Amino acid sequence: LKKCEPSVCLTSKNFQRLLLVAVMVASKFLDDFYYSNKHWAEIGGLETAEINYLELEFLFRIAFSCTVQRSEYMQMAGQLRQYMMTPSAAAAEVSKLA
Repeated sequence: LKKCEPSVCLTSKNFQRLLLVAVMVASKFLDDFYYSNKHWAEIGGLETAEINYLELEFLFRIAFSCTVQRSEYMQMAGQLRQYMMTPSAAAAEVSKLA
C-alpha cells in the first residue's frame, strides 16, 4: 500500500481497519473458500457496508495488485528480522508483555 500510496499514514485510528481489510483481501486472494464480508465485519466490530467500502478502497489504492515479488518479500522479511534483533526493539516487546 505504501508503495502505491506514499501519503498513507498508519495511525491508532486506522490500524485495525487497515489490518482487517488487508487480511481479508489476502484471504480471498489465497483461499478457495473464505469468509463473507459480513463475517469479517463482525470480527472487526464494523458494519458490513463499511467493510465493503474499505475493501474496494484498499483494492483500488493497491491497483488490485495482490502479489508480492520474492525479492520484495525477502527484503521485508530481512528488515523485520533485523528490527526484532535490535536490543531496543526486543526490550520494547518484552515491556509490552509485562
